[in-house]
Amino acid sequence: MTPEEAIRKVLSKIDAAWRKKEFDGLDQCFDERAVIVGPGYTEYASGRSKCAESYREFAMNADVLAYTEDSHHLRIWQSIAVYTFQWRMSYQRMAGPKEERGTDQLVLQQGTEGWQVVWRYIYFEPTGDTAQ
Repeated sequence: MTPEEAIRKVLSKIDAAWRKKEFDGLDQCFDERAVIVGPGYTEYASGRSKCAESYREFAMNADVLAYTEDSHHLRIWQSIAVYTFQWRMSYQRMAGPKEERGTDQLVLQQGTEGWQVVWRYIYFEPTGDTAQ
C-alpha cells in the first residue's frame, strides 16, 4: 500500500465514523498524543480516546442534513502528511438546525502503528450572526 492509500484509508475511517456511525478502528486513527483545536487554538480534545470520542459524540447527537467538501489537498513528506479541505454543513441538534462552513487541517504522522492523526485544526467561518 502506498503512503497515499494508507492515509486515505485512515481518513475514510474517520469520515465513516461521524457520517455513518461506523466506529470500528476509529481510535487507531489517532496518535496517543493527538490534539484537536479550533479557532484561537482552543483545545477541543487531547489524546487518542478523547479525539475519537469527539467524533462519536457528534455522530450520536447530531443529524447531518447536508454536507459538502471541496478544495482537497493532501501533501505527503517522508513520515508527515497534511490534509486540508473546505466544508459546508447543515445539521440538527437539540438547540435546533444550524449551518456552518469552514476548513479542516489534519496533520498525520507515520509511526509504529501506521499513519495516524496527530493534529486537527478546525476553523469555522464567521456566520455574520451578531446575536450573543
